[in-house]
Amino acid sequence: MSLSPTVALNTWAAQHHIPTKYVLLNEQYLPSSINPLWNYSQIIYSYRLYFGHDLYFDGHGPSHQQARINCACHALNFIQQNQLSFVLSKSSQVTCPPKSQISLMYERAKQLGLSVETEH
Repeated sequence: MSLSPTVALNTWAAQHHIPTKYVLLNEQYLPSSINPLWNYSQIIYSYRLYFGHDLYFDGHGPSHQQARINCACHALNFIQQNQLSFVLSKSSQVTCPPKSQISLMYERAKQLGLSVETEH
């Protein structure tokens, strides 16, 4: 069983700690005169997928779900084409300050089951 593009993207994003958010941008009603085979007006939904803090992908479709799937497909294609550099650039943006000697001592004491007491 294959995953839908939205599930696959959300799974990948969760594993890499990247927030995602779908936002409805527009609902456009197309008159039936555009295509004589249509007996009714067609609605096209436009969504934007915000991916992390710097990227977004737009998608369109005849339903809310199809528009979100279209966004996810664009994002998945981007990830596949840029995965190595994208993952490296995201991980290099996360920098942790070095731990102090006191923090290291408390962590090591906890690992050994020891308590640390300080004098005031």
